[in-house]
Amino acid sequence: MDIELPPSSLIERQVLGEMFRFEESRIMAKKLLQDLDVFYEPRNQTIFEAVCHLHDAGGFSPKLLVEHLQQQRRLEGVGGMGALIELAEQTAASSVMTRHHCEILIDRWKRRKWIRFFHQKRAEAATDDLQELTQQVYQKMTDLNAADPGNGLRGVQDYLDSCLEQFQERLQRKCEGRPFKDIHTGTADLDHLTGGMNAGELWTIGARPSEGKSLLAAQIALHVAQSGPAAFFSLEMSGEEILGRALSTHPNASDKEQARRLLKKADELGRLKLFIDDRGGLQISDIAARCEWLKKEQGGLSLIVIDYLQLIWPPDFMAAKSAVAQITYITNQAKTLARRLQCPVLLLSQLNRSCENEHRPPRLSDLRDSGSIEQDSDLVAFIHRPKEIERGADGIREILVEKNRHGRTGKIQLVFNREQLAFFGLSHHGDEEYPF
Repeated sequence: MDIELPPSSLIERQVLGEMFRFEESRIMAKKLLQDLDVFYEPRNQTIFEAVCHLHDAGGFSPKLLVEHLQQQRRLEGVGGMGALIELAEQTAASSVMTRHHCEILIDRWKRRKWIRFFHQKRAEAATDDLQELTQQVYQKMTDLNAADPGNGLRGVQDYLDSCLEQFQERLQRKCEGRPFKDIHTGTADLDHLTGGMNAGELWTIGARPSEGKSLLAAQIALHVAQSGPAAFFSLEMSGEEILGRALSTHPNASDKEQARRLLKKADELGRLKLFIDDRGGLQISDIAARCEWLKKEQGGLSLIVIDYLQLIWPPDFMAAKSAVAQITYITNQAKTLARRLQCPVLLLSQLNRSCENEHRPPRLSDLRDSGSIEQDSDLVAFIHRPKEIERGADGIREILVEKNRHGRTGKIQLVFNREQLAFFGLSHHGDEEYPF
């Protein structure tokens, strides 16, 4: 079955004509297109490669181009002298539009790639494993995004405007007494220490089992969801468990008062923009695809929580690799997801047994399975229960911020309340409401 592909012949000739006339156009087109097979007409691809070769060799001219193609026995294949003369006569007043024209070529090339890909996968979709197909689509999307002309090496000037805007914003916030970051955890002491979350950051919270990392992540997600959409991927707890904890009321209240508070809290929860996926067996590509959809559906995304790292399934092509290699791949993709969606990702992680066996607070080397967790994370924090407090008992829990790429490290203390299944700040210990 023939498939119709969007051509780009006219714009290809425009780019080649600009390259013939202007060195700036040759530099720009080579930078954006050299590693891609973007030309719809093979002869235009051949001419483009020849022009780039001559440019790299130290100089370009139409005469040198003819000689080079003759030596390669490719002159007739591109249409002979007449085709080159037509390109040389293309109307190109300046090199100003070369980047824009190259971006059009890349757009058409991506569309042709997608059309061929989905045409190929159409028959497989009826019988092949759906999760594997989803992984292939996500991998294809990642590969094509890597060819975006906005990616790659950029000069200092390209960054200056953005940097100046950031500094001006921080100065304005300081003058107005506002925090530097817009996304906060809802825990005042933690926000004071870290400054809150930045778009594009990867935060990792590690703890041994049953120390409350899921509880703390849920509290943060519920707080963020008051002002913007938040996605919670729970690979261990059900959605009912997450919300059931948030519905907890003060144990000393009467039955009638508890019922009143329960209805009030349920109404408040119903207003939150929190989206929970509690299906297990997810790959990082599944999570990324659902976050892409949610951001488009909601018009934005304020936070992604993944509970927890070691329960994410590796992609099939990593199945035979070591646990270290699998975790390295997943954390790298989680960081890429945060940057691509410009949304913080909160990733929970297990720790190895060393801190328990040695009766000491956790440290970065305790992160289970891979050093890439520390490397890819912008912030790494641990939940530590002092040894004099039994597991699951009320009392102090220490939050140890051991890495903070954009701020301070240090320690804060929270109070764990077993009856309400929640963490409270020291100044709010004994509050009757779930802290979100």
